[in-house]
Amino acid sequence: MNTSNNIDALFLEARGSEPELCDENFTKVVVNRLPARPERMVQRAWVPDMVGIVVAIVAIFFLIEPAQLIENLQAQIPQSIVISLSNVLMVSGILVLAAMSAWWIVEREA
Repeated sequence: MNTSNNIDALFLEARGSEPELCDENFTKVVVNRLPARPERMVQRAWVPDMVGIVVAIVAIFFLIEPAQLIENLQAQIPQSIVISLSNVLMVSGILVLAAMSAWWIVEREA
């Protein structure tokens, strides 16, 4: 305890003996120049998207028979996967486009 009090007294003395830093409100100037925080998308902004998804699901349900839909989806699944340079480039391009699209959407709304 005595050592702790001595250290606290030493720091208190050091703080009292040093002059105040003359920064001309540097921190306030920097904080004021920072851009405002972007507004987050509120829950109501997602409502049109969700309505569109529900309408699409209902339309698919009534326009396409479920058995036919499952057969068509199964026909799209390849029986074997061949990894070639063109496949790797195509997948890489799709991932790059997806990342760029996500970045563009976020930056556009900021």
